[in-house]
Amino acid sequence: MRGRVLGVPPRPNRNRRLAIRPRRKHKLSKTEPKWEQVRNEAAAILAEHADKLGVKTIDSVNHYLDHEEYEMAVEGLCLDLLSLDDAEVDWPRCVSLASVVGLDKVSVFDSEFWSKLSAKVAS
Repeated sequence: MRGRVLGVPPRPNRNRRLAIRPRRKHKLSKTEPKWEQVRNEAAAILAEHADKLGVKTIDSVNHYLDHEEYEMAVEGLCLDLLSLDDAEVDWPRCVSLASVVGLDKVSVFDSEFWSKLSAKVAS
C-alpha cells in the first residue's frame, strides 16, 4: 500500500529482470535514403572542415551520427558551417545531403534552416 496513500503509484519490483529489446535496424524502403551513405557523406564533410570547426561541433555531430540521428547531425553541421562564412564549403553538396534527410521539410534546431541554407547557395 506504500505510495498509494500519497496518490503515487508504487515503485516496480526491482528484483524483476528488465526485458532488453534488440536494437532495430532501419528497414529501407524505396523512398527512404540509404542511411550508411548519409552517414558517410556527413562524416566526409565534417572531416573536410574539422580544422575550422570547434571541438563541440565535432563531438556533437559525431554523437548524433553514432546514435543514428542523421537529421540532427546534418543540420548541426550545416548551421555551424553557415556561421563560418567560408567560401570553400561545397554548398550544393550540403543542400543535397540536407534534402535527403528531409531538412527541406522539417528542421530540428532552427526553423529558418532551409531558407538560410538556400540563401547561402544562391549567393
